[in-house]
Amino acid sequence: MGNGGRVLICEDDCAIRGLLDKLLSRHGLVADSVATGGEAIDRIRRNTYDLIVLDLLTPEVSGYDVLDLFRRERPELIDRIIVVTACQLAFNGALPVRVAAILRKPFDLADFDAVVENVLNRQVARTT
Repeated sequence: MGNGGRVLICEDDCAIRGLLDKLLSRHGLVADSVATGGEAIDRIRRNTYDLIVLDLLTPEVSGYDVLDLFRRERPELIDRIIVVTACQLAFNGALPVRVAAILRKPFDLADFDAVVENVLNRQVARTT
């Protein structure tokens, strides 16, 4: 993948959002970054993404609600979602869908890069 693939980052912490954008650009991805679940839902309904990075504890509309929207409206994108969260419930099977990966904040940068590569490589394998 890479080379202009699109990614949606939904993270309310500006510093983390910037870090994620920088990390993903190293994979050749162009990011749309939003701070709230409501903004993420708007973008998901208007665009297609190669990868989605989602925090669960976002203002207005939670990441859990965004995942539920994926389940109902965009199930083909579920295996492109990487959840980054400090929320313990995510690690206890409380998500409404099975996502590509769940990383606990603070996450290791090398782990994040490996997960991104894994998701992108699976997509390339499906299209070849």
